[in-house]
Amino acid sequence: MSGLDCSIIIVNYNSPELIAKCLETIDRYLKGLNKEIIIIDNNSHDQNLAELQSKYSDVRLIFLHENMGFGYANNVGSRNANSDTLLLLNSDTEIIDSSLVHTIKSFRNLDEKILWGVILKWPNGKFQNSYCNKITYLNFLSNYTPVYFFSRYFKAIKAHKYFDIEFDKLKEVDVIYGTMMIVRKKDFEALGGFAKKYFMYFEDIDFCDRFKNDLMGKIFINPATTIIHNVKGSAGKKLTFNKMYMKSKIIYGIGRFGYFKMFFFTVPDYFLENLRILLKKLKTH
Repeated sequence: MSGLDCSIIIVNYNSPELIAKCLETIDRYLKGLNKEIIIIDNNSHDQNLAELQSKYSDVRLIFLHENMGFGYANNVGSRNANSDTLLLLNSDTEIIDSSLVHTIKSFRNLDEKILWGVILKWPNGKFQNSYCNKITYLNFLSNYTPVYFFSRYFKAIKAHKYFDIEFDKLKEVDVIYGTMMIVRKKDFEALGGFAKKYFMYFEDIDFCDRFKNDLMGKIFINPATTIIHNVKGSAGKKLTFNKMYMKSKIIYGIGRFGYFKMFFFTVPDYFLENLRILLKKLKTH
């Protein structure tokens, strides 16, 4: 395609401060990368992004007339990308060193169907969920419902999301999270990008499933690069019932496990989630 090393795609929704910080760290640490940065704005109320384009010459802005969701916006970014390598990046992330330059160039030297993620950390430097094992019905129950707040103390269950934290070579995994994904444009588009049925949440897990099963691709975590994920995006961390998360979880579960199993999953999950929120509210008062 072009002479670009990668097209960085960032979705924005009412988070100009976050994306400004993200771009600042990209500009500081990725100077050795021939790149373009495509920002897809999901019809934000606060669309004060023009100054970013004037500040960074490699930034392109695309404004959607309606908030179509995270996955849809990334798909728009892919269609407008000029590089054959995509770097899908959350707006609430920060690059902390120049290792990503080498990671991108290493990715481009490989011909096989591969999908790469990197190590995610909290701002305090602690490890953040970056990948997980194959999702079975059992670990779907134990890791993606409020049961996790109790089951996480069991090593066998905790291993689903936290296995082999310390490693120094590429690690093949089943799922990486959409906070940062490195993928070839042709592979991303061969799968139709992120599935349209997900407005937000689980589109990355669904994509990983299809990448492995439909493309027969391989998924890796590259420990050479670590980024900070603030988890302060538009979804936030409010103590309210997240209908969007629940809906996406049910959609994924039905597609993976069928209606019968999800019937016995949804009612207790709904009850436990509301109980968790109530207990947390009582604790904060």
